[in-house]
Order: sequence, then structure tokens, then C-alpha cells
Amino acid sequence: MKALALITLILFIGCGTETGNPNNQDSGASLGASELGTYAYNLLGLSCDKLVECYSIDKDNCKNGILIQDNFDASFGLNSSDYSTFRDIIDAEVEGGISVTDAGAFTQCQTDINALACSDSEVLNAYDASDSGNYSNAYNLIPVGSGSCQDFY
Repeated sequence: MKALALITLILFIGCGTETGNPNNQDSGASLGASELGTYAYNLLGLSCDKLVECYSIDKDNCKNGILIQDNFDASFGLNSSDYSTFRDIIDAEVEGGISVTDAGAFTQCQTDINALACSDSEVLNAYDASDSGNYSNAYNLIPVGSGSCQDFY
């Protein structure tokens, strides 16, 4: 009888965790698999990784905050009248409205973001730690230059 009670207790402790904690939803919760596989989503993750590294912020909050921001379209060399938020860029990629035309430039963009130091102006101008949760300047993380982030779409 004790063994049955112990087994039941162990089963209840692990109940529901095989697919993760349903109360711990990250920014990807509202995005489908197709969105998570986009080039734009990859750069969203890299951008937030850099902000987490430099400002010790929550990555999921960062992703959610950046998804609703504008100005990334210009950083990616896109027409700003077509994309009002970062999420719109992801959606356009999923729907086929935009696609990566220069994989080398995309790779260089990733390299350039990863190479940013916390003391670089791009990082310093991307987030104000005194205004927690405000990601309106996060587009500054995207390096500007030929053969990089502005040239892959």
C-alpha cells in the first residue's frame, strides 16, 4: 500500500510537465512554427541575446517588446510603409511577401550583431535600463552597412 501511495505521489508531482509548464509561456507562445523558423525571428533572438548580455533583462520580455516595435524595416532595408512592426516583418516572410535574397549578407548580419560589445554605441542606444520594458530604440542594435543587415532581404 505504501508503494502504491509513493508511486501515485511521484506521478502527480510530474503531472503535466512533459510538455513544459503551461504557466511559463514565452514570447514564442503566440507565434507558430513557421514564424519561429524565419530569418527575422532568428535576428529577434540574437538582438535579445545581446540585450540580455548587456542589461540582464528577461529574454521573453525582450522578444515580446521588440515584436511590437517599428523602425526595424529601415534597418533591414525594407520599405517602411509596408511594415509597421517587427511582427509584420516576420509575417511577411512567412507569407512569402519578402524573402532572403542574399544569404551571405544574412550571415554577416548575424556575425555583426554577435560582435557588438556592450560598450558599443549600437548597444548603448538600443535600450535605456532606467526605462525598463521600453524597446522602442532596439532597432539601433541592427548594424548599418553594405553587405550586412540592410542587404539580405
